[in-house]
Amino acid sequence: MAHLASPASPREYLRRPLDTLAAGSHGTERALELAHGRTARFILASTSEVYGDPLTHPQPEDYWGNVNPVGPRSVYDEAKRFAEALTATWRGEHGLNTGIVRIFNTYGPRMAATDGRVVSTFVAQALTRQPLTIFGDGSQTRSFCFIDDLVRGMLAMIDSAEHGPVNLGNPEEISVTDVAKLVLRLTGSDSPLRFLALPADDPARRCPVIARARKSLGWQPQTNLAEGLSRTIGWFRSRPDELTSAGCYTDITPTTERSVRLRMYFGPFTGWRCSMSQLSAYKRPILGSLVDGLNSSGWRNHGRTARGYETATCHQR
Repeated sequence: MAHLASPASPREYLRRPLDTLAAGSHGTERALELAHGRTARFILASTSEVYGDPLTHPQPEDYWGNVNPVGPRSVYDEAKRFAEALTATWRGEHGLNTGIVRIFNTYGPRMAATDGRVVSTFVAQALTRQPLTIFGDGSQTRSFCFIDDLVRGMLAMIDSAEHGPVNLGNPEEISVTDVAKLVLRLTGSDSPLRFLALPADDPARRCPVIARARKSLGWQPQTNLAEGLSRTIGWFRSRPDELTSAGCYTDITPTTERSVRLRMYFGPFTGWRCSMSQLSAYKRPILGSLVDGLNSSGWRNHGRTARGYETATCHQR
């Protein structure tokens, strides 16, 4: 059995921090118990995030990482590190047949346009002629593995006796800005690049050493980035509803212990100065219902508008 359950994109695990911690801790323990009771091989889908903002580059499996245990990303990083410790301990204490894979950035068809990951965000923005949003100066690097290659690696791990950990990812490194430019070229979009502040603890470089996967699993990625992006772009082009959802989404961001910020972004309205009353009738109630819900739960609303955004900051009474 393979345990892949967890929010994985920063937007999702920051939105559900306690659920993310629970999936990595209680969820992993329950899954290990189930595998033990069925005498099944257990594969943990861990992550390159266990390396944090790495001081060793590229990252081999014997690198212990550089993780902030109390930073905003720690809910995902440390949940996976604890899950690895649980898995290794069950192997040692109970003789359970286990394996650990550390998955690096993966992309491809069927991604959600609003999950906040690099590829899905850039593709959705390019196809809807929105600015491509890059955090920091764009010099940070990532390596992108196409989903078909990742699935082959997972199946090879399931069928092997390797206990790992094993890195699964593409060792070809590329800067985030270069990814954005490649997406623009492949989509034919004239969207500009927009640079935003870099989130806390965002890793500067990320690239796997895959010698262990090559040797023990006979695995390596086969799909280059341009080919994989072209297939991903084609999938998004064929699903306009997915792109529509990307053009209108809401962020709920904790600002302090007693305050949250609601921000709704309307792709078609980018560059407009708009108030709640000026927004189309089918969009306005979405943010309004969120604010009303918070108000009814003991929060009061302070609304304000900005270019291309409708924002409500709510403070606990």
